[in-house]
Amino acid sequence: MRRAQAVQYAVSLALLFGLWQLLIWLFSIPPFILPAPHRVLLTLCTDQELIASAAAFTFRNALLGAAAGCLLGLGISLGCALSPQLRWVVSPYLAIFQSFPRESLFPVFVLWFGFGAVTKILNATLLSMLPMAVISLNGLLDTRPEYLQLVRGWGASHWQELIYCRLPNAVPHITGALKVCIPLALIGSVLGEFIGGSEGLGHLILSSGAAFRSDRVFAAILVLAVFGTSLVELIAMLQNRFLQRFANE
Repeated sequence: MRRAQAVQYAVSLALLFGLWQLLIWLFSIPPFILPAPHRVLLTLCTDQELIASAAAFTFRNALLGAAAGCLLGLGISLGCALSPQLRWVVSPYLAIFQSFPRESLFPVFVLWFGFGAVTKILNATLLSMLPMAVISLNGLLDTRPEYLQLVRGWGASHWQELIYCRLPNAVPHITGALKVCIPLALIGSVLGEFIGGSEGLGHLILSSGAAFRSDRVFAAILVLAVFGTSLVELIAMLQNRFLQRFANE
């Protein structure tokens, strides 16, 4: 299955590059507006140290933010699943955070914490926390009533009910939330670099665009796309293996 999907991605990428090159030939697009695919790949090789350094900064902040956001979101969902009273208090805040663009808080983080890595990590944390909290809570609360009645009939406590009944049922929701949170954390980190700072792929894209280095802009975008897609596919692979193992048991 993984090999078939790799072939699918390779064919799709080849078609994209072919269409890209065809548009350049048909409309005589100058390189500073839309570089040819081979120019982008050449830039990845010639500027690999610059791009790798920027990517390391961005990916580190995104992964730290994703880890913090997912843990916080999962903690909120577990607490709300255990306590209806806590769920009653927290639910309005979850609804409020869903109703406005959370990116609008990024300038506030810059005002409070400056232009360093902390701001980027907080941006990634903020964007990834809410999807994890909402999606995993739905999974925890969506457990079939007959399962709950069964474990309650055995005298299970609220914690045992959560661990042995609700949590296994929520695993597909949690892994699905991870597929949403990882790209959002990456977006949060890059947007933070757009707002301010002197490191990362976001800053590299802005500075390269100002210098009309569109080849470097597209090279940075390609690195972001490959990294985000690879993480999502890794999560999907781990999810499938876990569910197969769980089904066999």
